[in-house]
Amino acid sequence: MDVSVYLDGYHGDNCKSILVGRKDIIVGIDSINELTARANALMEATETALMEAIAVCHAGVQVSEIGRVMHDIADANGFRSMKNICGGGVGSHLHMLPEIKVSLEI
Repeated sequence: MDVSVYLDGYHGDNCKSILVGRKDIIVGIDSINELTARANALMEATETALMEAIAVCHAGVQVSEIGRVMHDIADANGFRSMKNICGGGVGSHLHMLPEIKVSLEI
């Protein structure tokens, strides 16, 4: 889910993952238990990646370092991360410039 909060003239874009789907449309998954276990592992890995990424944030840290921390956690848990992403931040307009581009040299 992607939700934008508007407060005191500023937008903040937020998102939260929820589990939705059917096992019969996912290739390589043989049972609902396997699907549930894999989905839960993904949710746990993404929560860990988020918290670890927040922990490295401070003045002078490059955005790519934040992405590297998240990539390493995804990789350690058997998941892949996007190496080139773009996002926005908090501003007076939703999805306003500048875009924050992340390219990981992995």
